[in-house]
Amino acid sequence: MAHIDRHELDEYPFDGVFYRIENDDDAPLDEQVSREVIIYETKCDIMEASHSRLGNFTAAAYAVHFPIKKTPNFVKPKRGDLFRANMYGTLVSGKVYGVFPSQLSGCTCYVDVTDVQAS
Repeated sequence: MAHIDRHELDEYPFDGVFYRIENDDDAPLDEQVSREVIIYETKCDIMEASHSRLGNFTAAAYAVHFPIKKTPNFVKPKRGDLFRANMYGTLVSGKVYGVFPSQLSGCTCYVDVTDVQAS
């Protein structure tokens, strides 16, 4: 029987970023630019929750688990925000559709990722 050293596991092995895209509505229309506003950068764990494929279209949902800091200036991610992280060389980038904080200083977000593969 093989021995598995459970102490080698990292609870939050990935670096994730929650962000929003905001437009500068005060500028004239032809000068407006979209910019990325980072909401929360965190260590996280990412697990696939579900996936489906139809032709060249792939959709997947990921559960992103991360610790939260209980501070007065903490801005938690919300539904509609965007998320990205590199998971073992694979970019996980999508829209947050559920945010579930717990009393144990952790939070789970569900992220929808859609990708169209070139044939």
